[in-house]
Amino acid sequence: MKKLVSIIILLLSALVIFNVCFFICVDYDENTRAWICYLFFHLAYVLSLIGYLFTTRRRFSVLNSRLNAISIIYLALTTLTCLIYLSKTDYSRESEIFVFLIELFFYLISFHYCYLTNRNAEMGIIKDMKNSAKHDNWIDLRLLVNATDDEGKTKVVKSVIDEIRSCPSLSNPYVYEVDNEIQSLIREVKSKYADMQIEELINYKDQICTAVRKRTEILKCCYHKA
Repeated sequence: MKKLVSIIILLLSALVIFNVCFFICVDYDENTRAWICYLFFHLAYVLSLIGYLFTTRRRFSVLNSRLNAISIIYLALTTLTCLIYLSKTDYSRESEIFVFLIELFFYLISFHYCYLTNRNAEMGIIKDMKNSAKHDNWIDLRLLVNATDDEGKTKVVKSVIDEIRSCPSLSNPYVYEVDNEIQSLIREVKSKYADMQIEELINYKDQICTAVRKRTEILKCCYHKA
């Protein structure tokens, strides 16, 4: 929330500063080219604001950084173009409009492409989370119980299974990395289990249990915030 307020204040400050400078420093009376700059700056400002508010509705903030960067770069580039055209008079209205339209075109193309890329990545992450949230994928460890007659190793594996069962099966974006960590550790255990010494297995058990408890705490914090 604080980040959102800070960015909105920054954008509003940029809008106020531009308008103050424009009406004080620019000879805008019957100056069509000056008003073209004014129009395209505010268009870039509105698009940047809409773009930022749009990205706040996505589930994964990490995927939105590039979208926000594109909007900020477009606004900064448009502002720079306005300053160049407002400081010079030896240009035509047609060339000015053409440059602004080219900038707008590349912004829309870049934003749309990045949005589609992020949406595909988000769908993949959500699919992975749904898979990782199913305990059946984790409880495959129980197959290892009958894979050896070593009671010590069997006891360790059962303790890991019990720890996993104690964790909520739900998932969300905040535990995505932890889910991947747990699955990675389980895959290592399954691949090395036959030749693994009890000490190494206990070490893996401690790592998995720590990750599972971390996952549970993160989920509890999310539920409390909600």
